[in-house]
Amino acid sequence: MCSARNPDGNKIGVESLGMRRHFLRALQSMKCGAVVLALSRSGSLGETLPSCSPKALLGDEGLAALKPCVNVRVENYNQDEMISMMNYYSSKHWLS
Repeated sequence: MCSARNPDGNKIGVESLGMRRHFLRALQSMKCGAVVLALSRSGSLGETLPSCSPKALLGDEGLAALKPCVNVRVENYNQDEMISMMNYYSSKHWLS
């Protein structure tokens, strides 16, 4: 389940989300390429997850869709790195 709710107030199952469905379809049609993901626990509010590992956040089905997968842990930016990256993204018009 995710933290999204339908108009009745009931939680919506992750499998019902259109974004998930379209993302999985795009992965299945990809012959070669790269996908960069940032994972967060924020979509699982109210649920207790054993860890914040990709397997815990994506589940077996989600992780299988990304195979072959190479995990790369990236530490948080410091203040100077963040400003530098935001300036770069802005110069490329990647921010609105």
